[in-house]
Amino acid sequence: MSTSPASSSGTVHAIHEKTPVERESSKEVLLEPSFDPKHFGTTRKWTIILVVSFASLCVTSTSSIAAFTENAVAEEFHVSHLVTILSISLFVLGLAIGPLFVGPLSEMYGRNWIYRISFGLFFVFTWPVAFAPNIGQIFRSFPL
Repeated sequence: MSTSPASSSGTVHAIHEKTPVERESSKEVLLEPSFDPKHFGTTRKWTIILVVSFASLCVTSTSSIAAFTENAVAEEFHVSHLVTILSISLFVLGLAIGPLFVGPLSEMYGRNWIYRISFGLFFVFTWPVAFAPNIGQIFRSFPL
């Protein structure tokens, strides 16, 4: 006679508890119900979607908006169009390279903190560009 629990069909199922090594290598994430997105209300889910989508729209449209100011910046600061295009190009380069560094950080520390810090830095580095007294201030605003 077996000591393993049997189902009604007569098959025997072995009870197997995971060892500490198996638990460590399984990479299973267990969330409390208040942090599990499956338990979020519809309003909270839509709020998260709208905030992240709006923030992404703002960041990516910044380079397009800056492209329209190219002639005015060249005239205001008495620089060539090549210099004004360089500022837009550096911003787009940051959009391309940034996720290579921020992506792994969001996996380690969570997306919430990474969103807050990156949007705060976006504001900090964009604000001086709006009130730049010269072209040098625009380039000093880039974190590169």
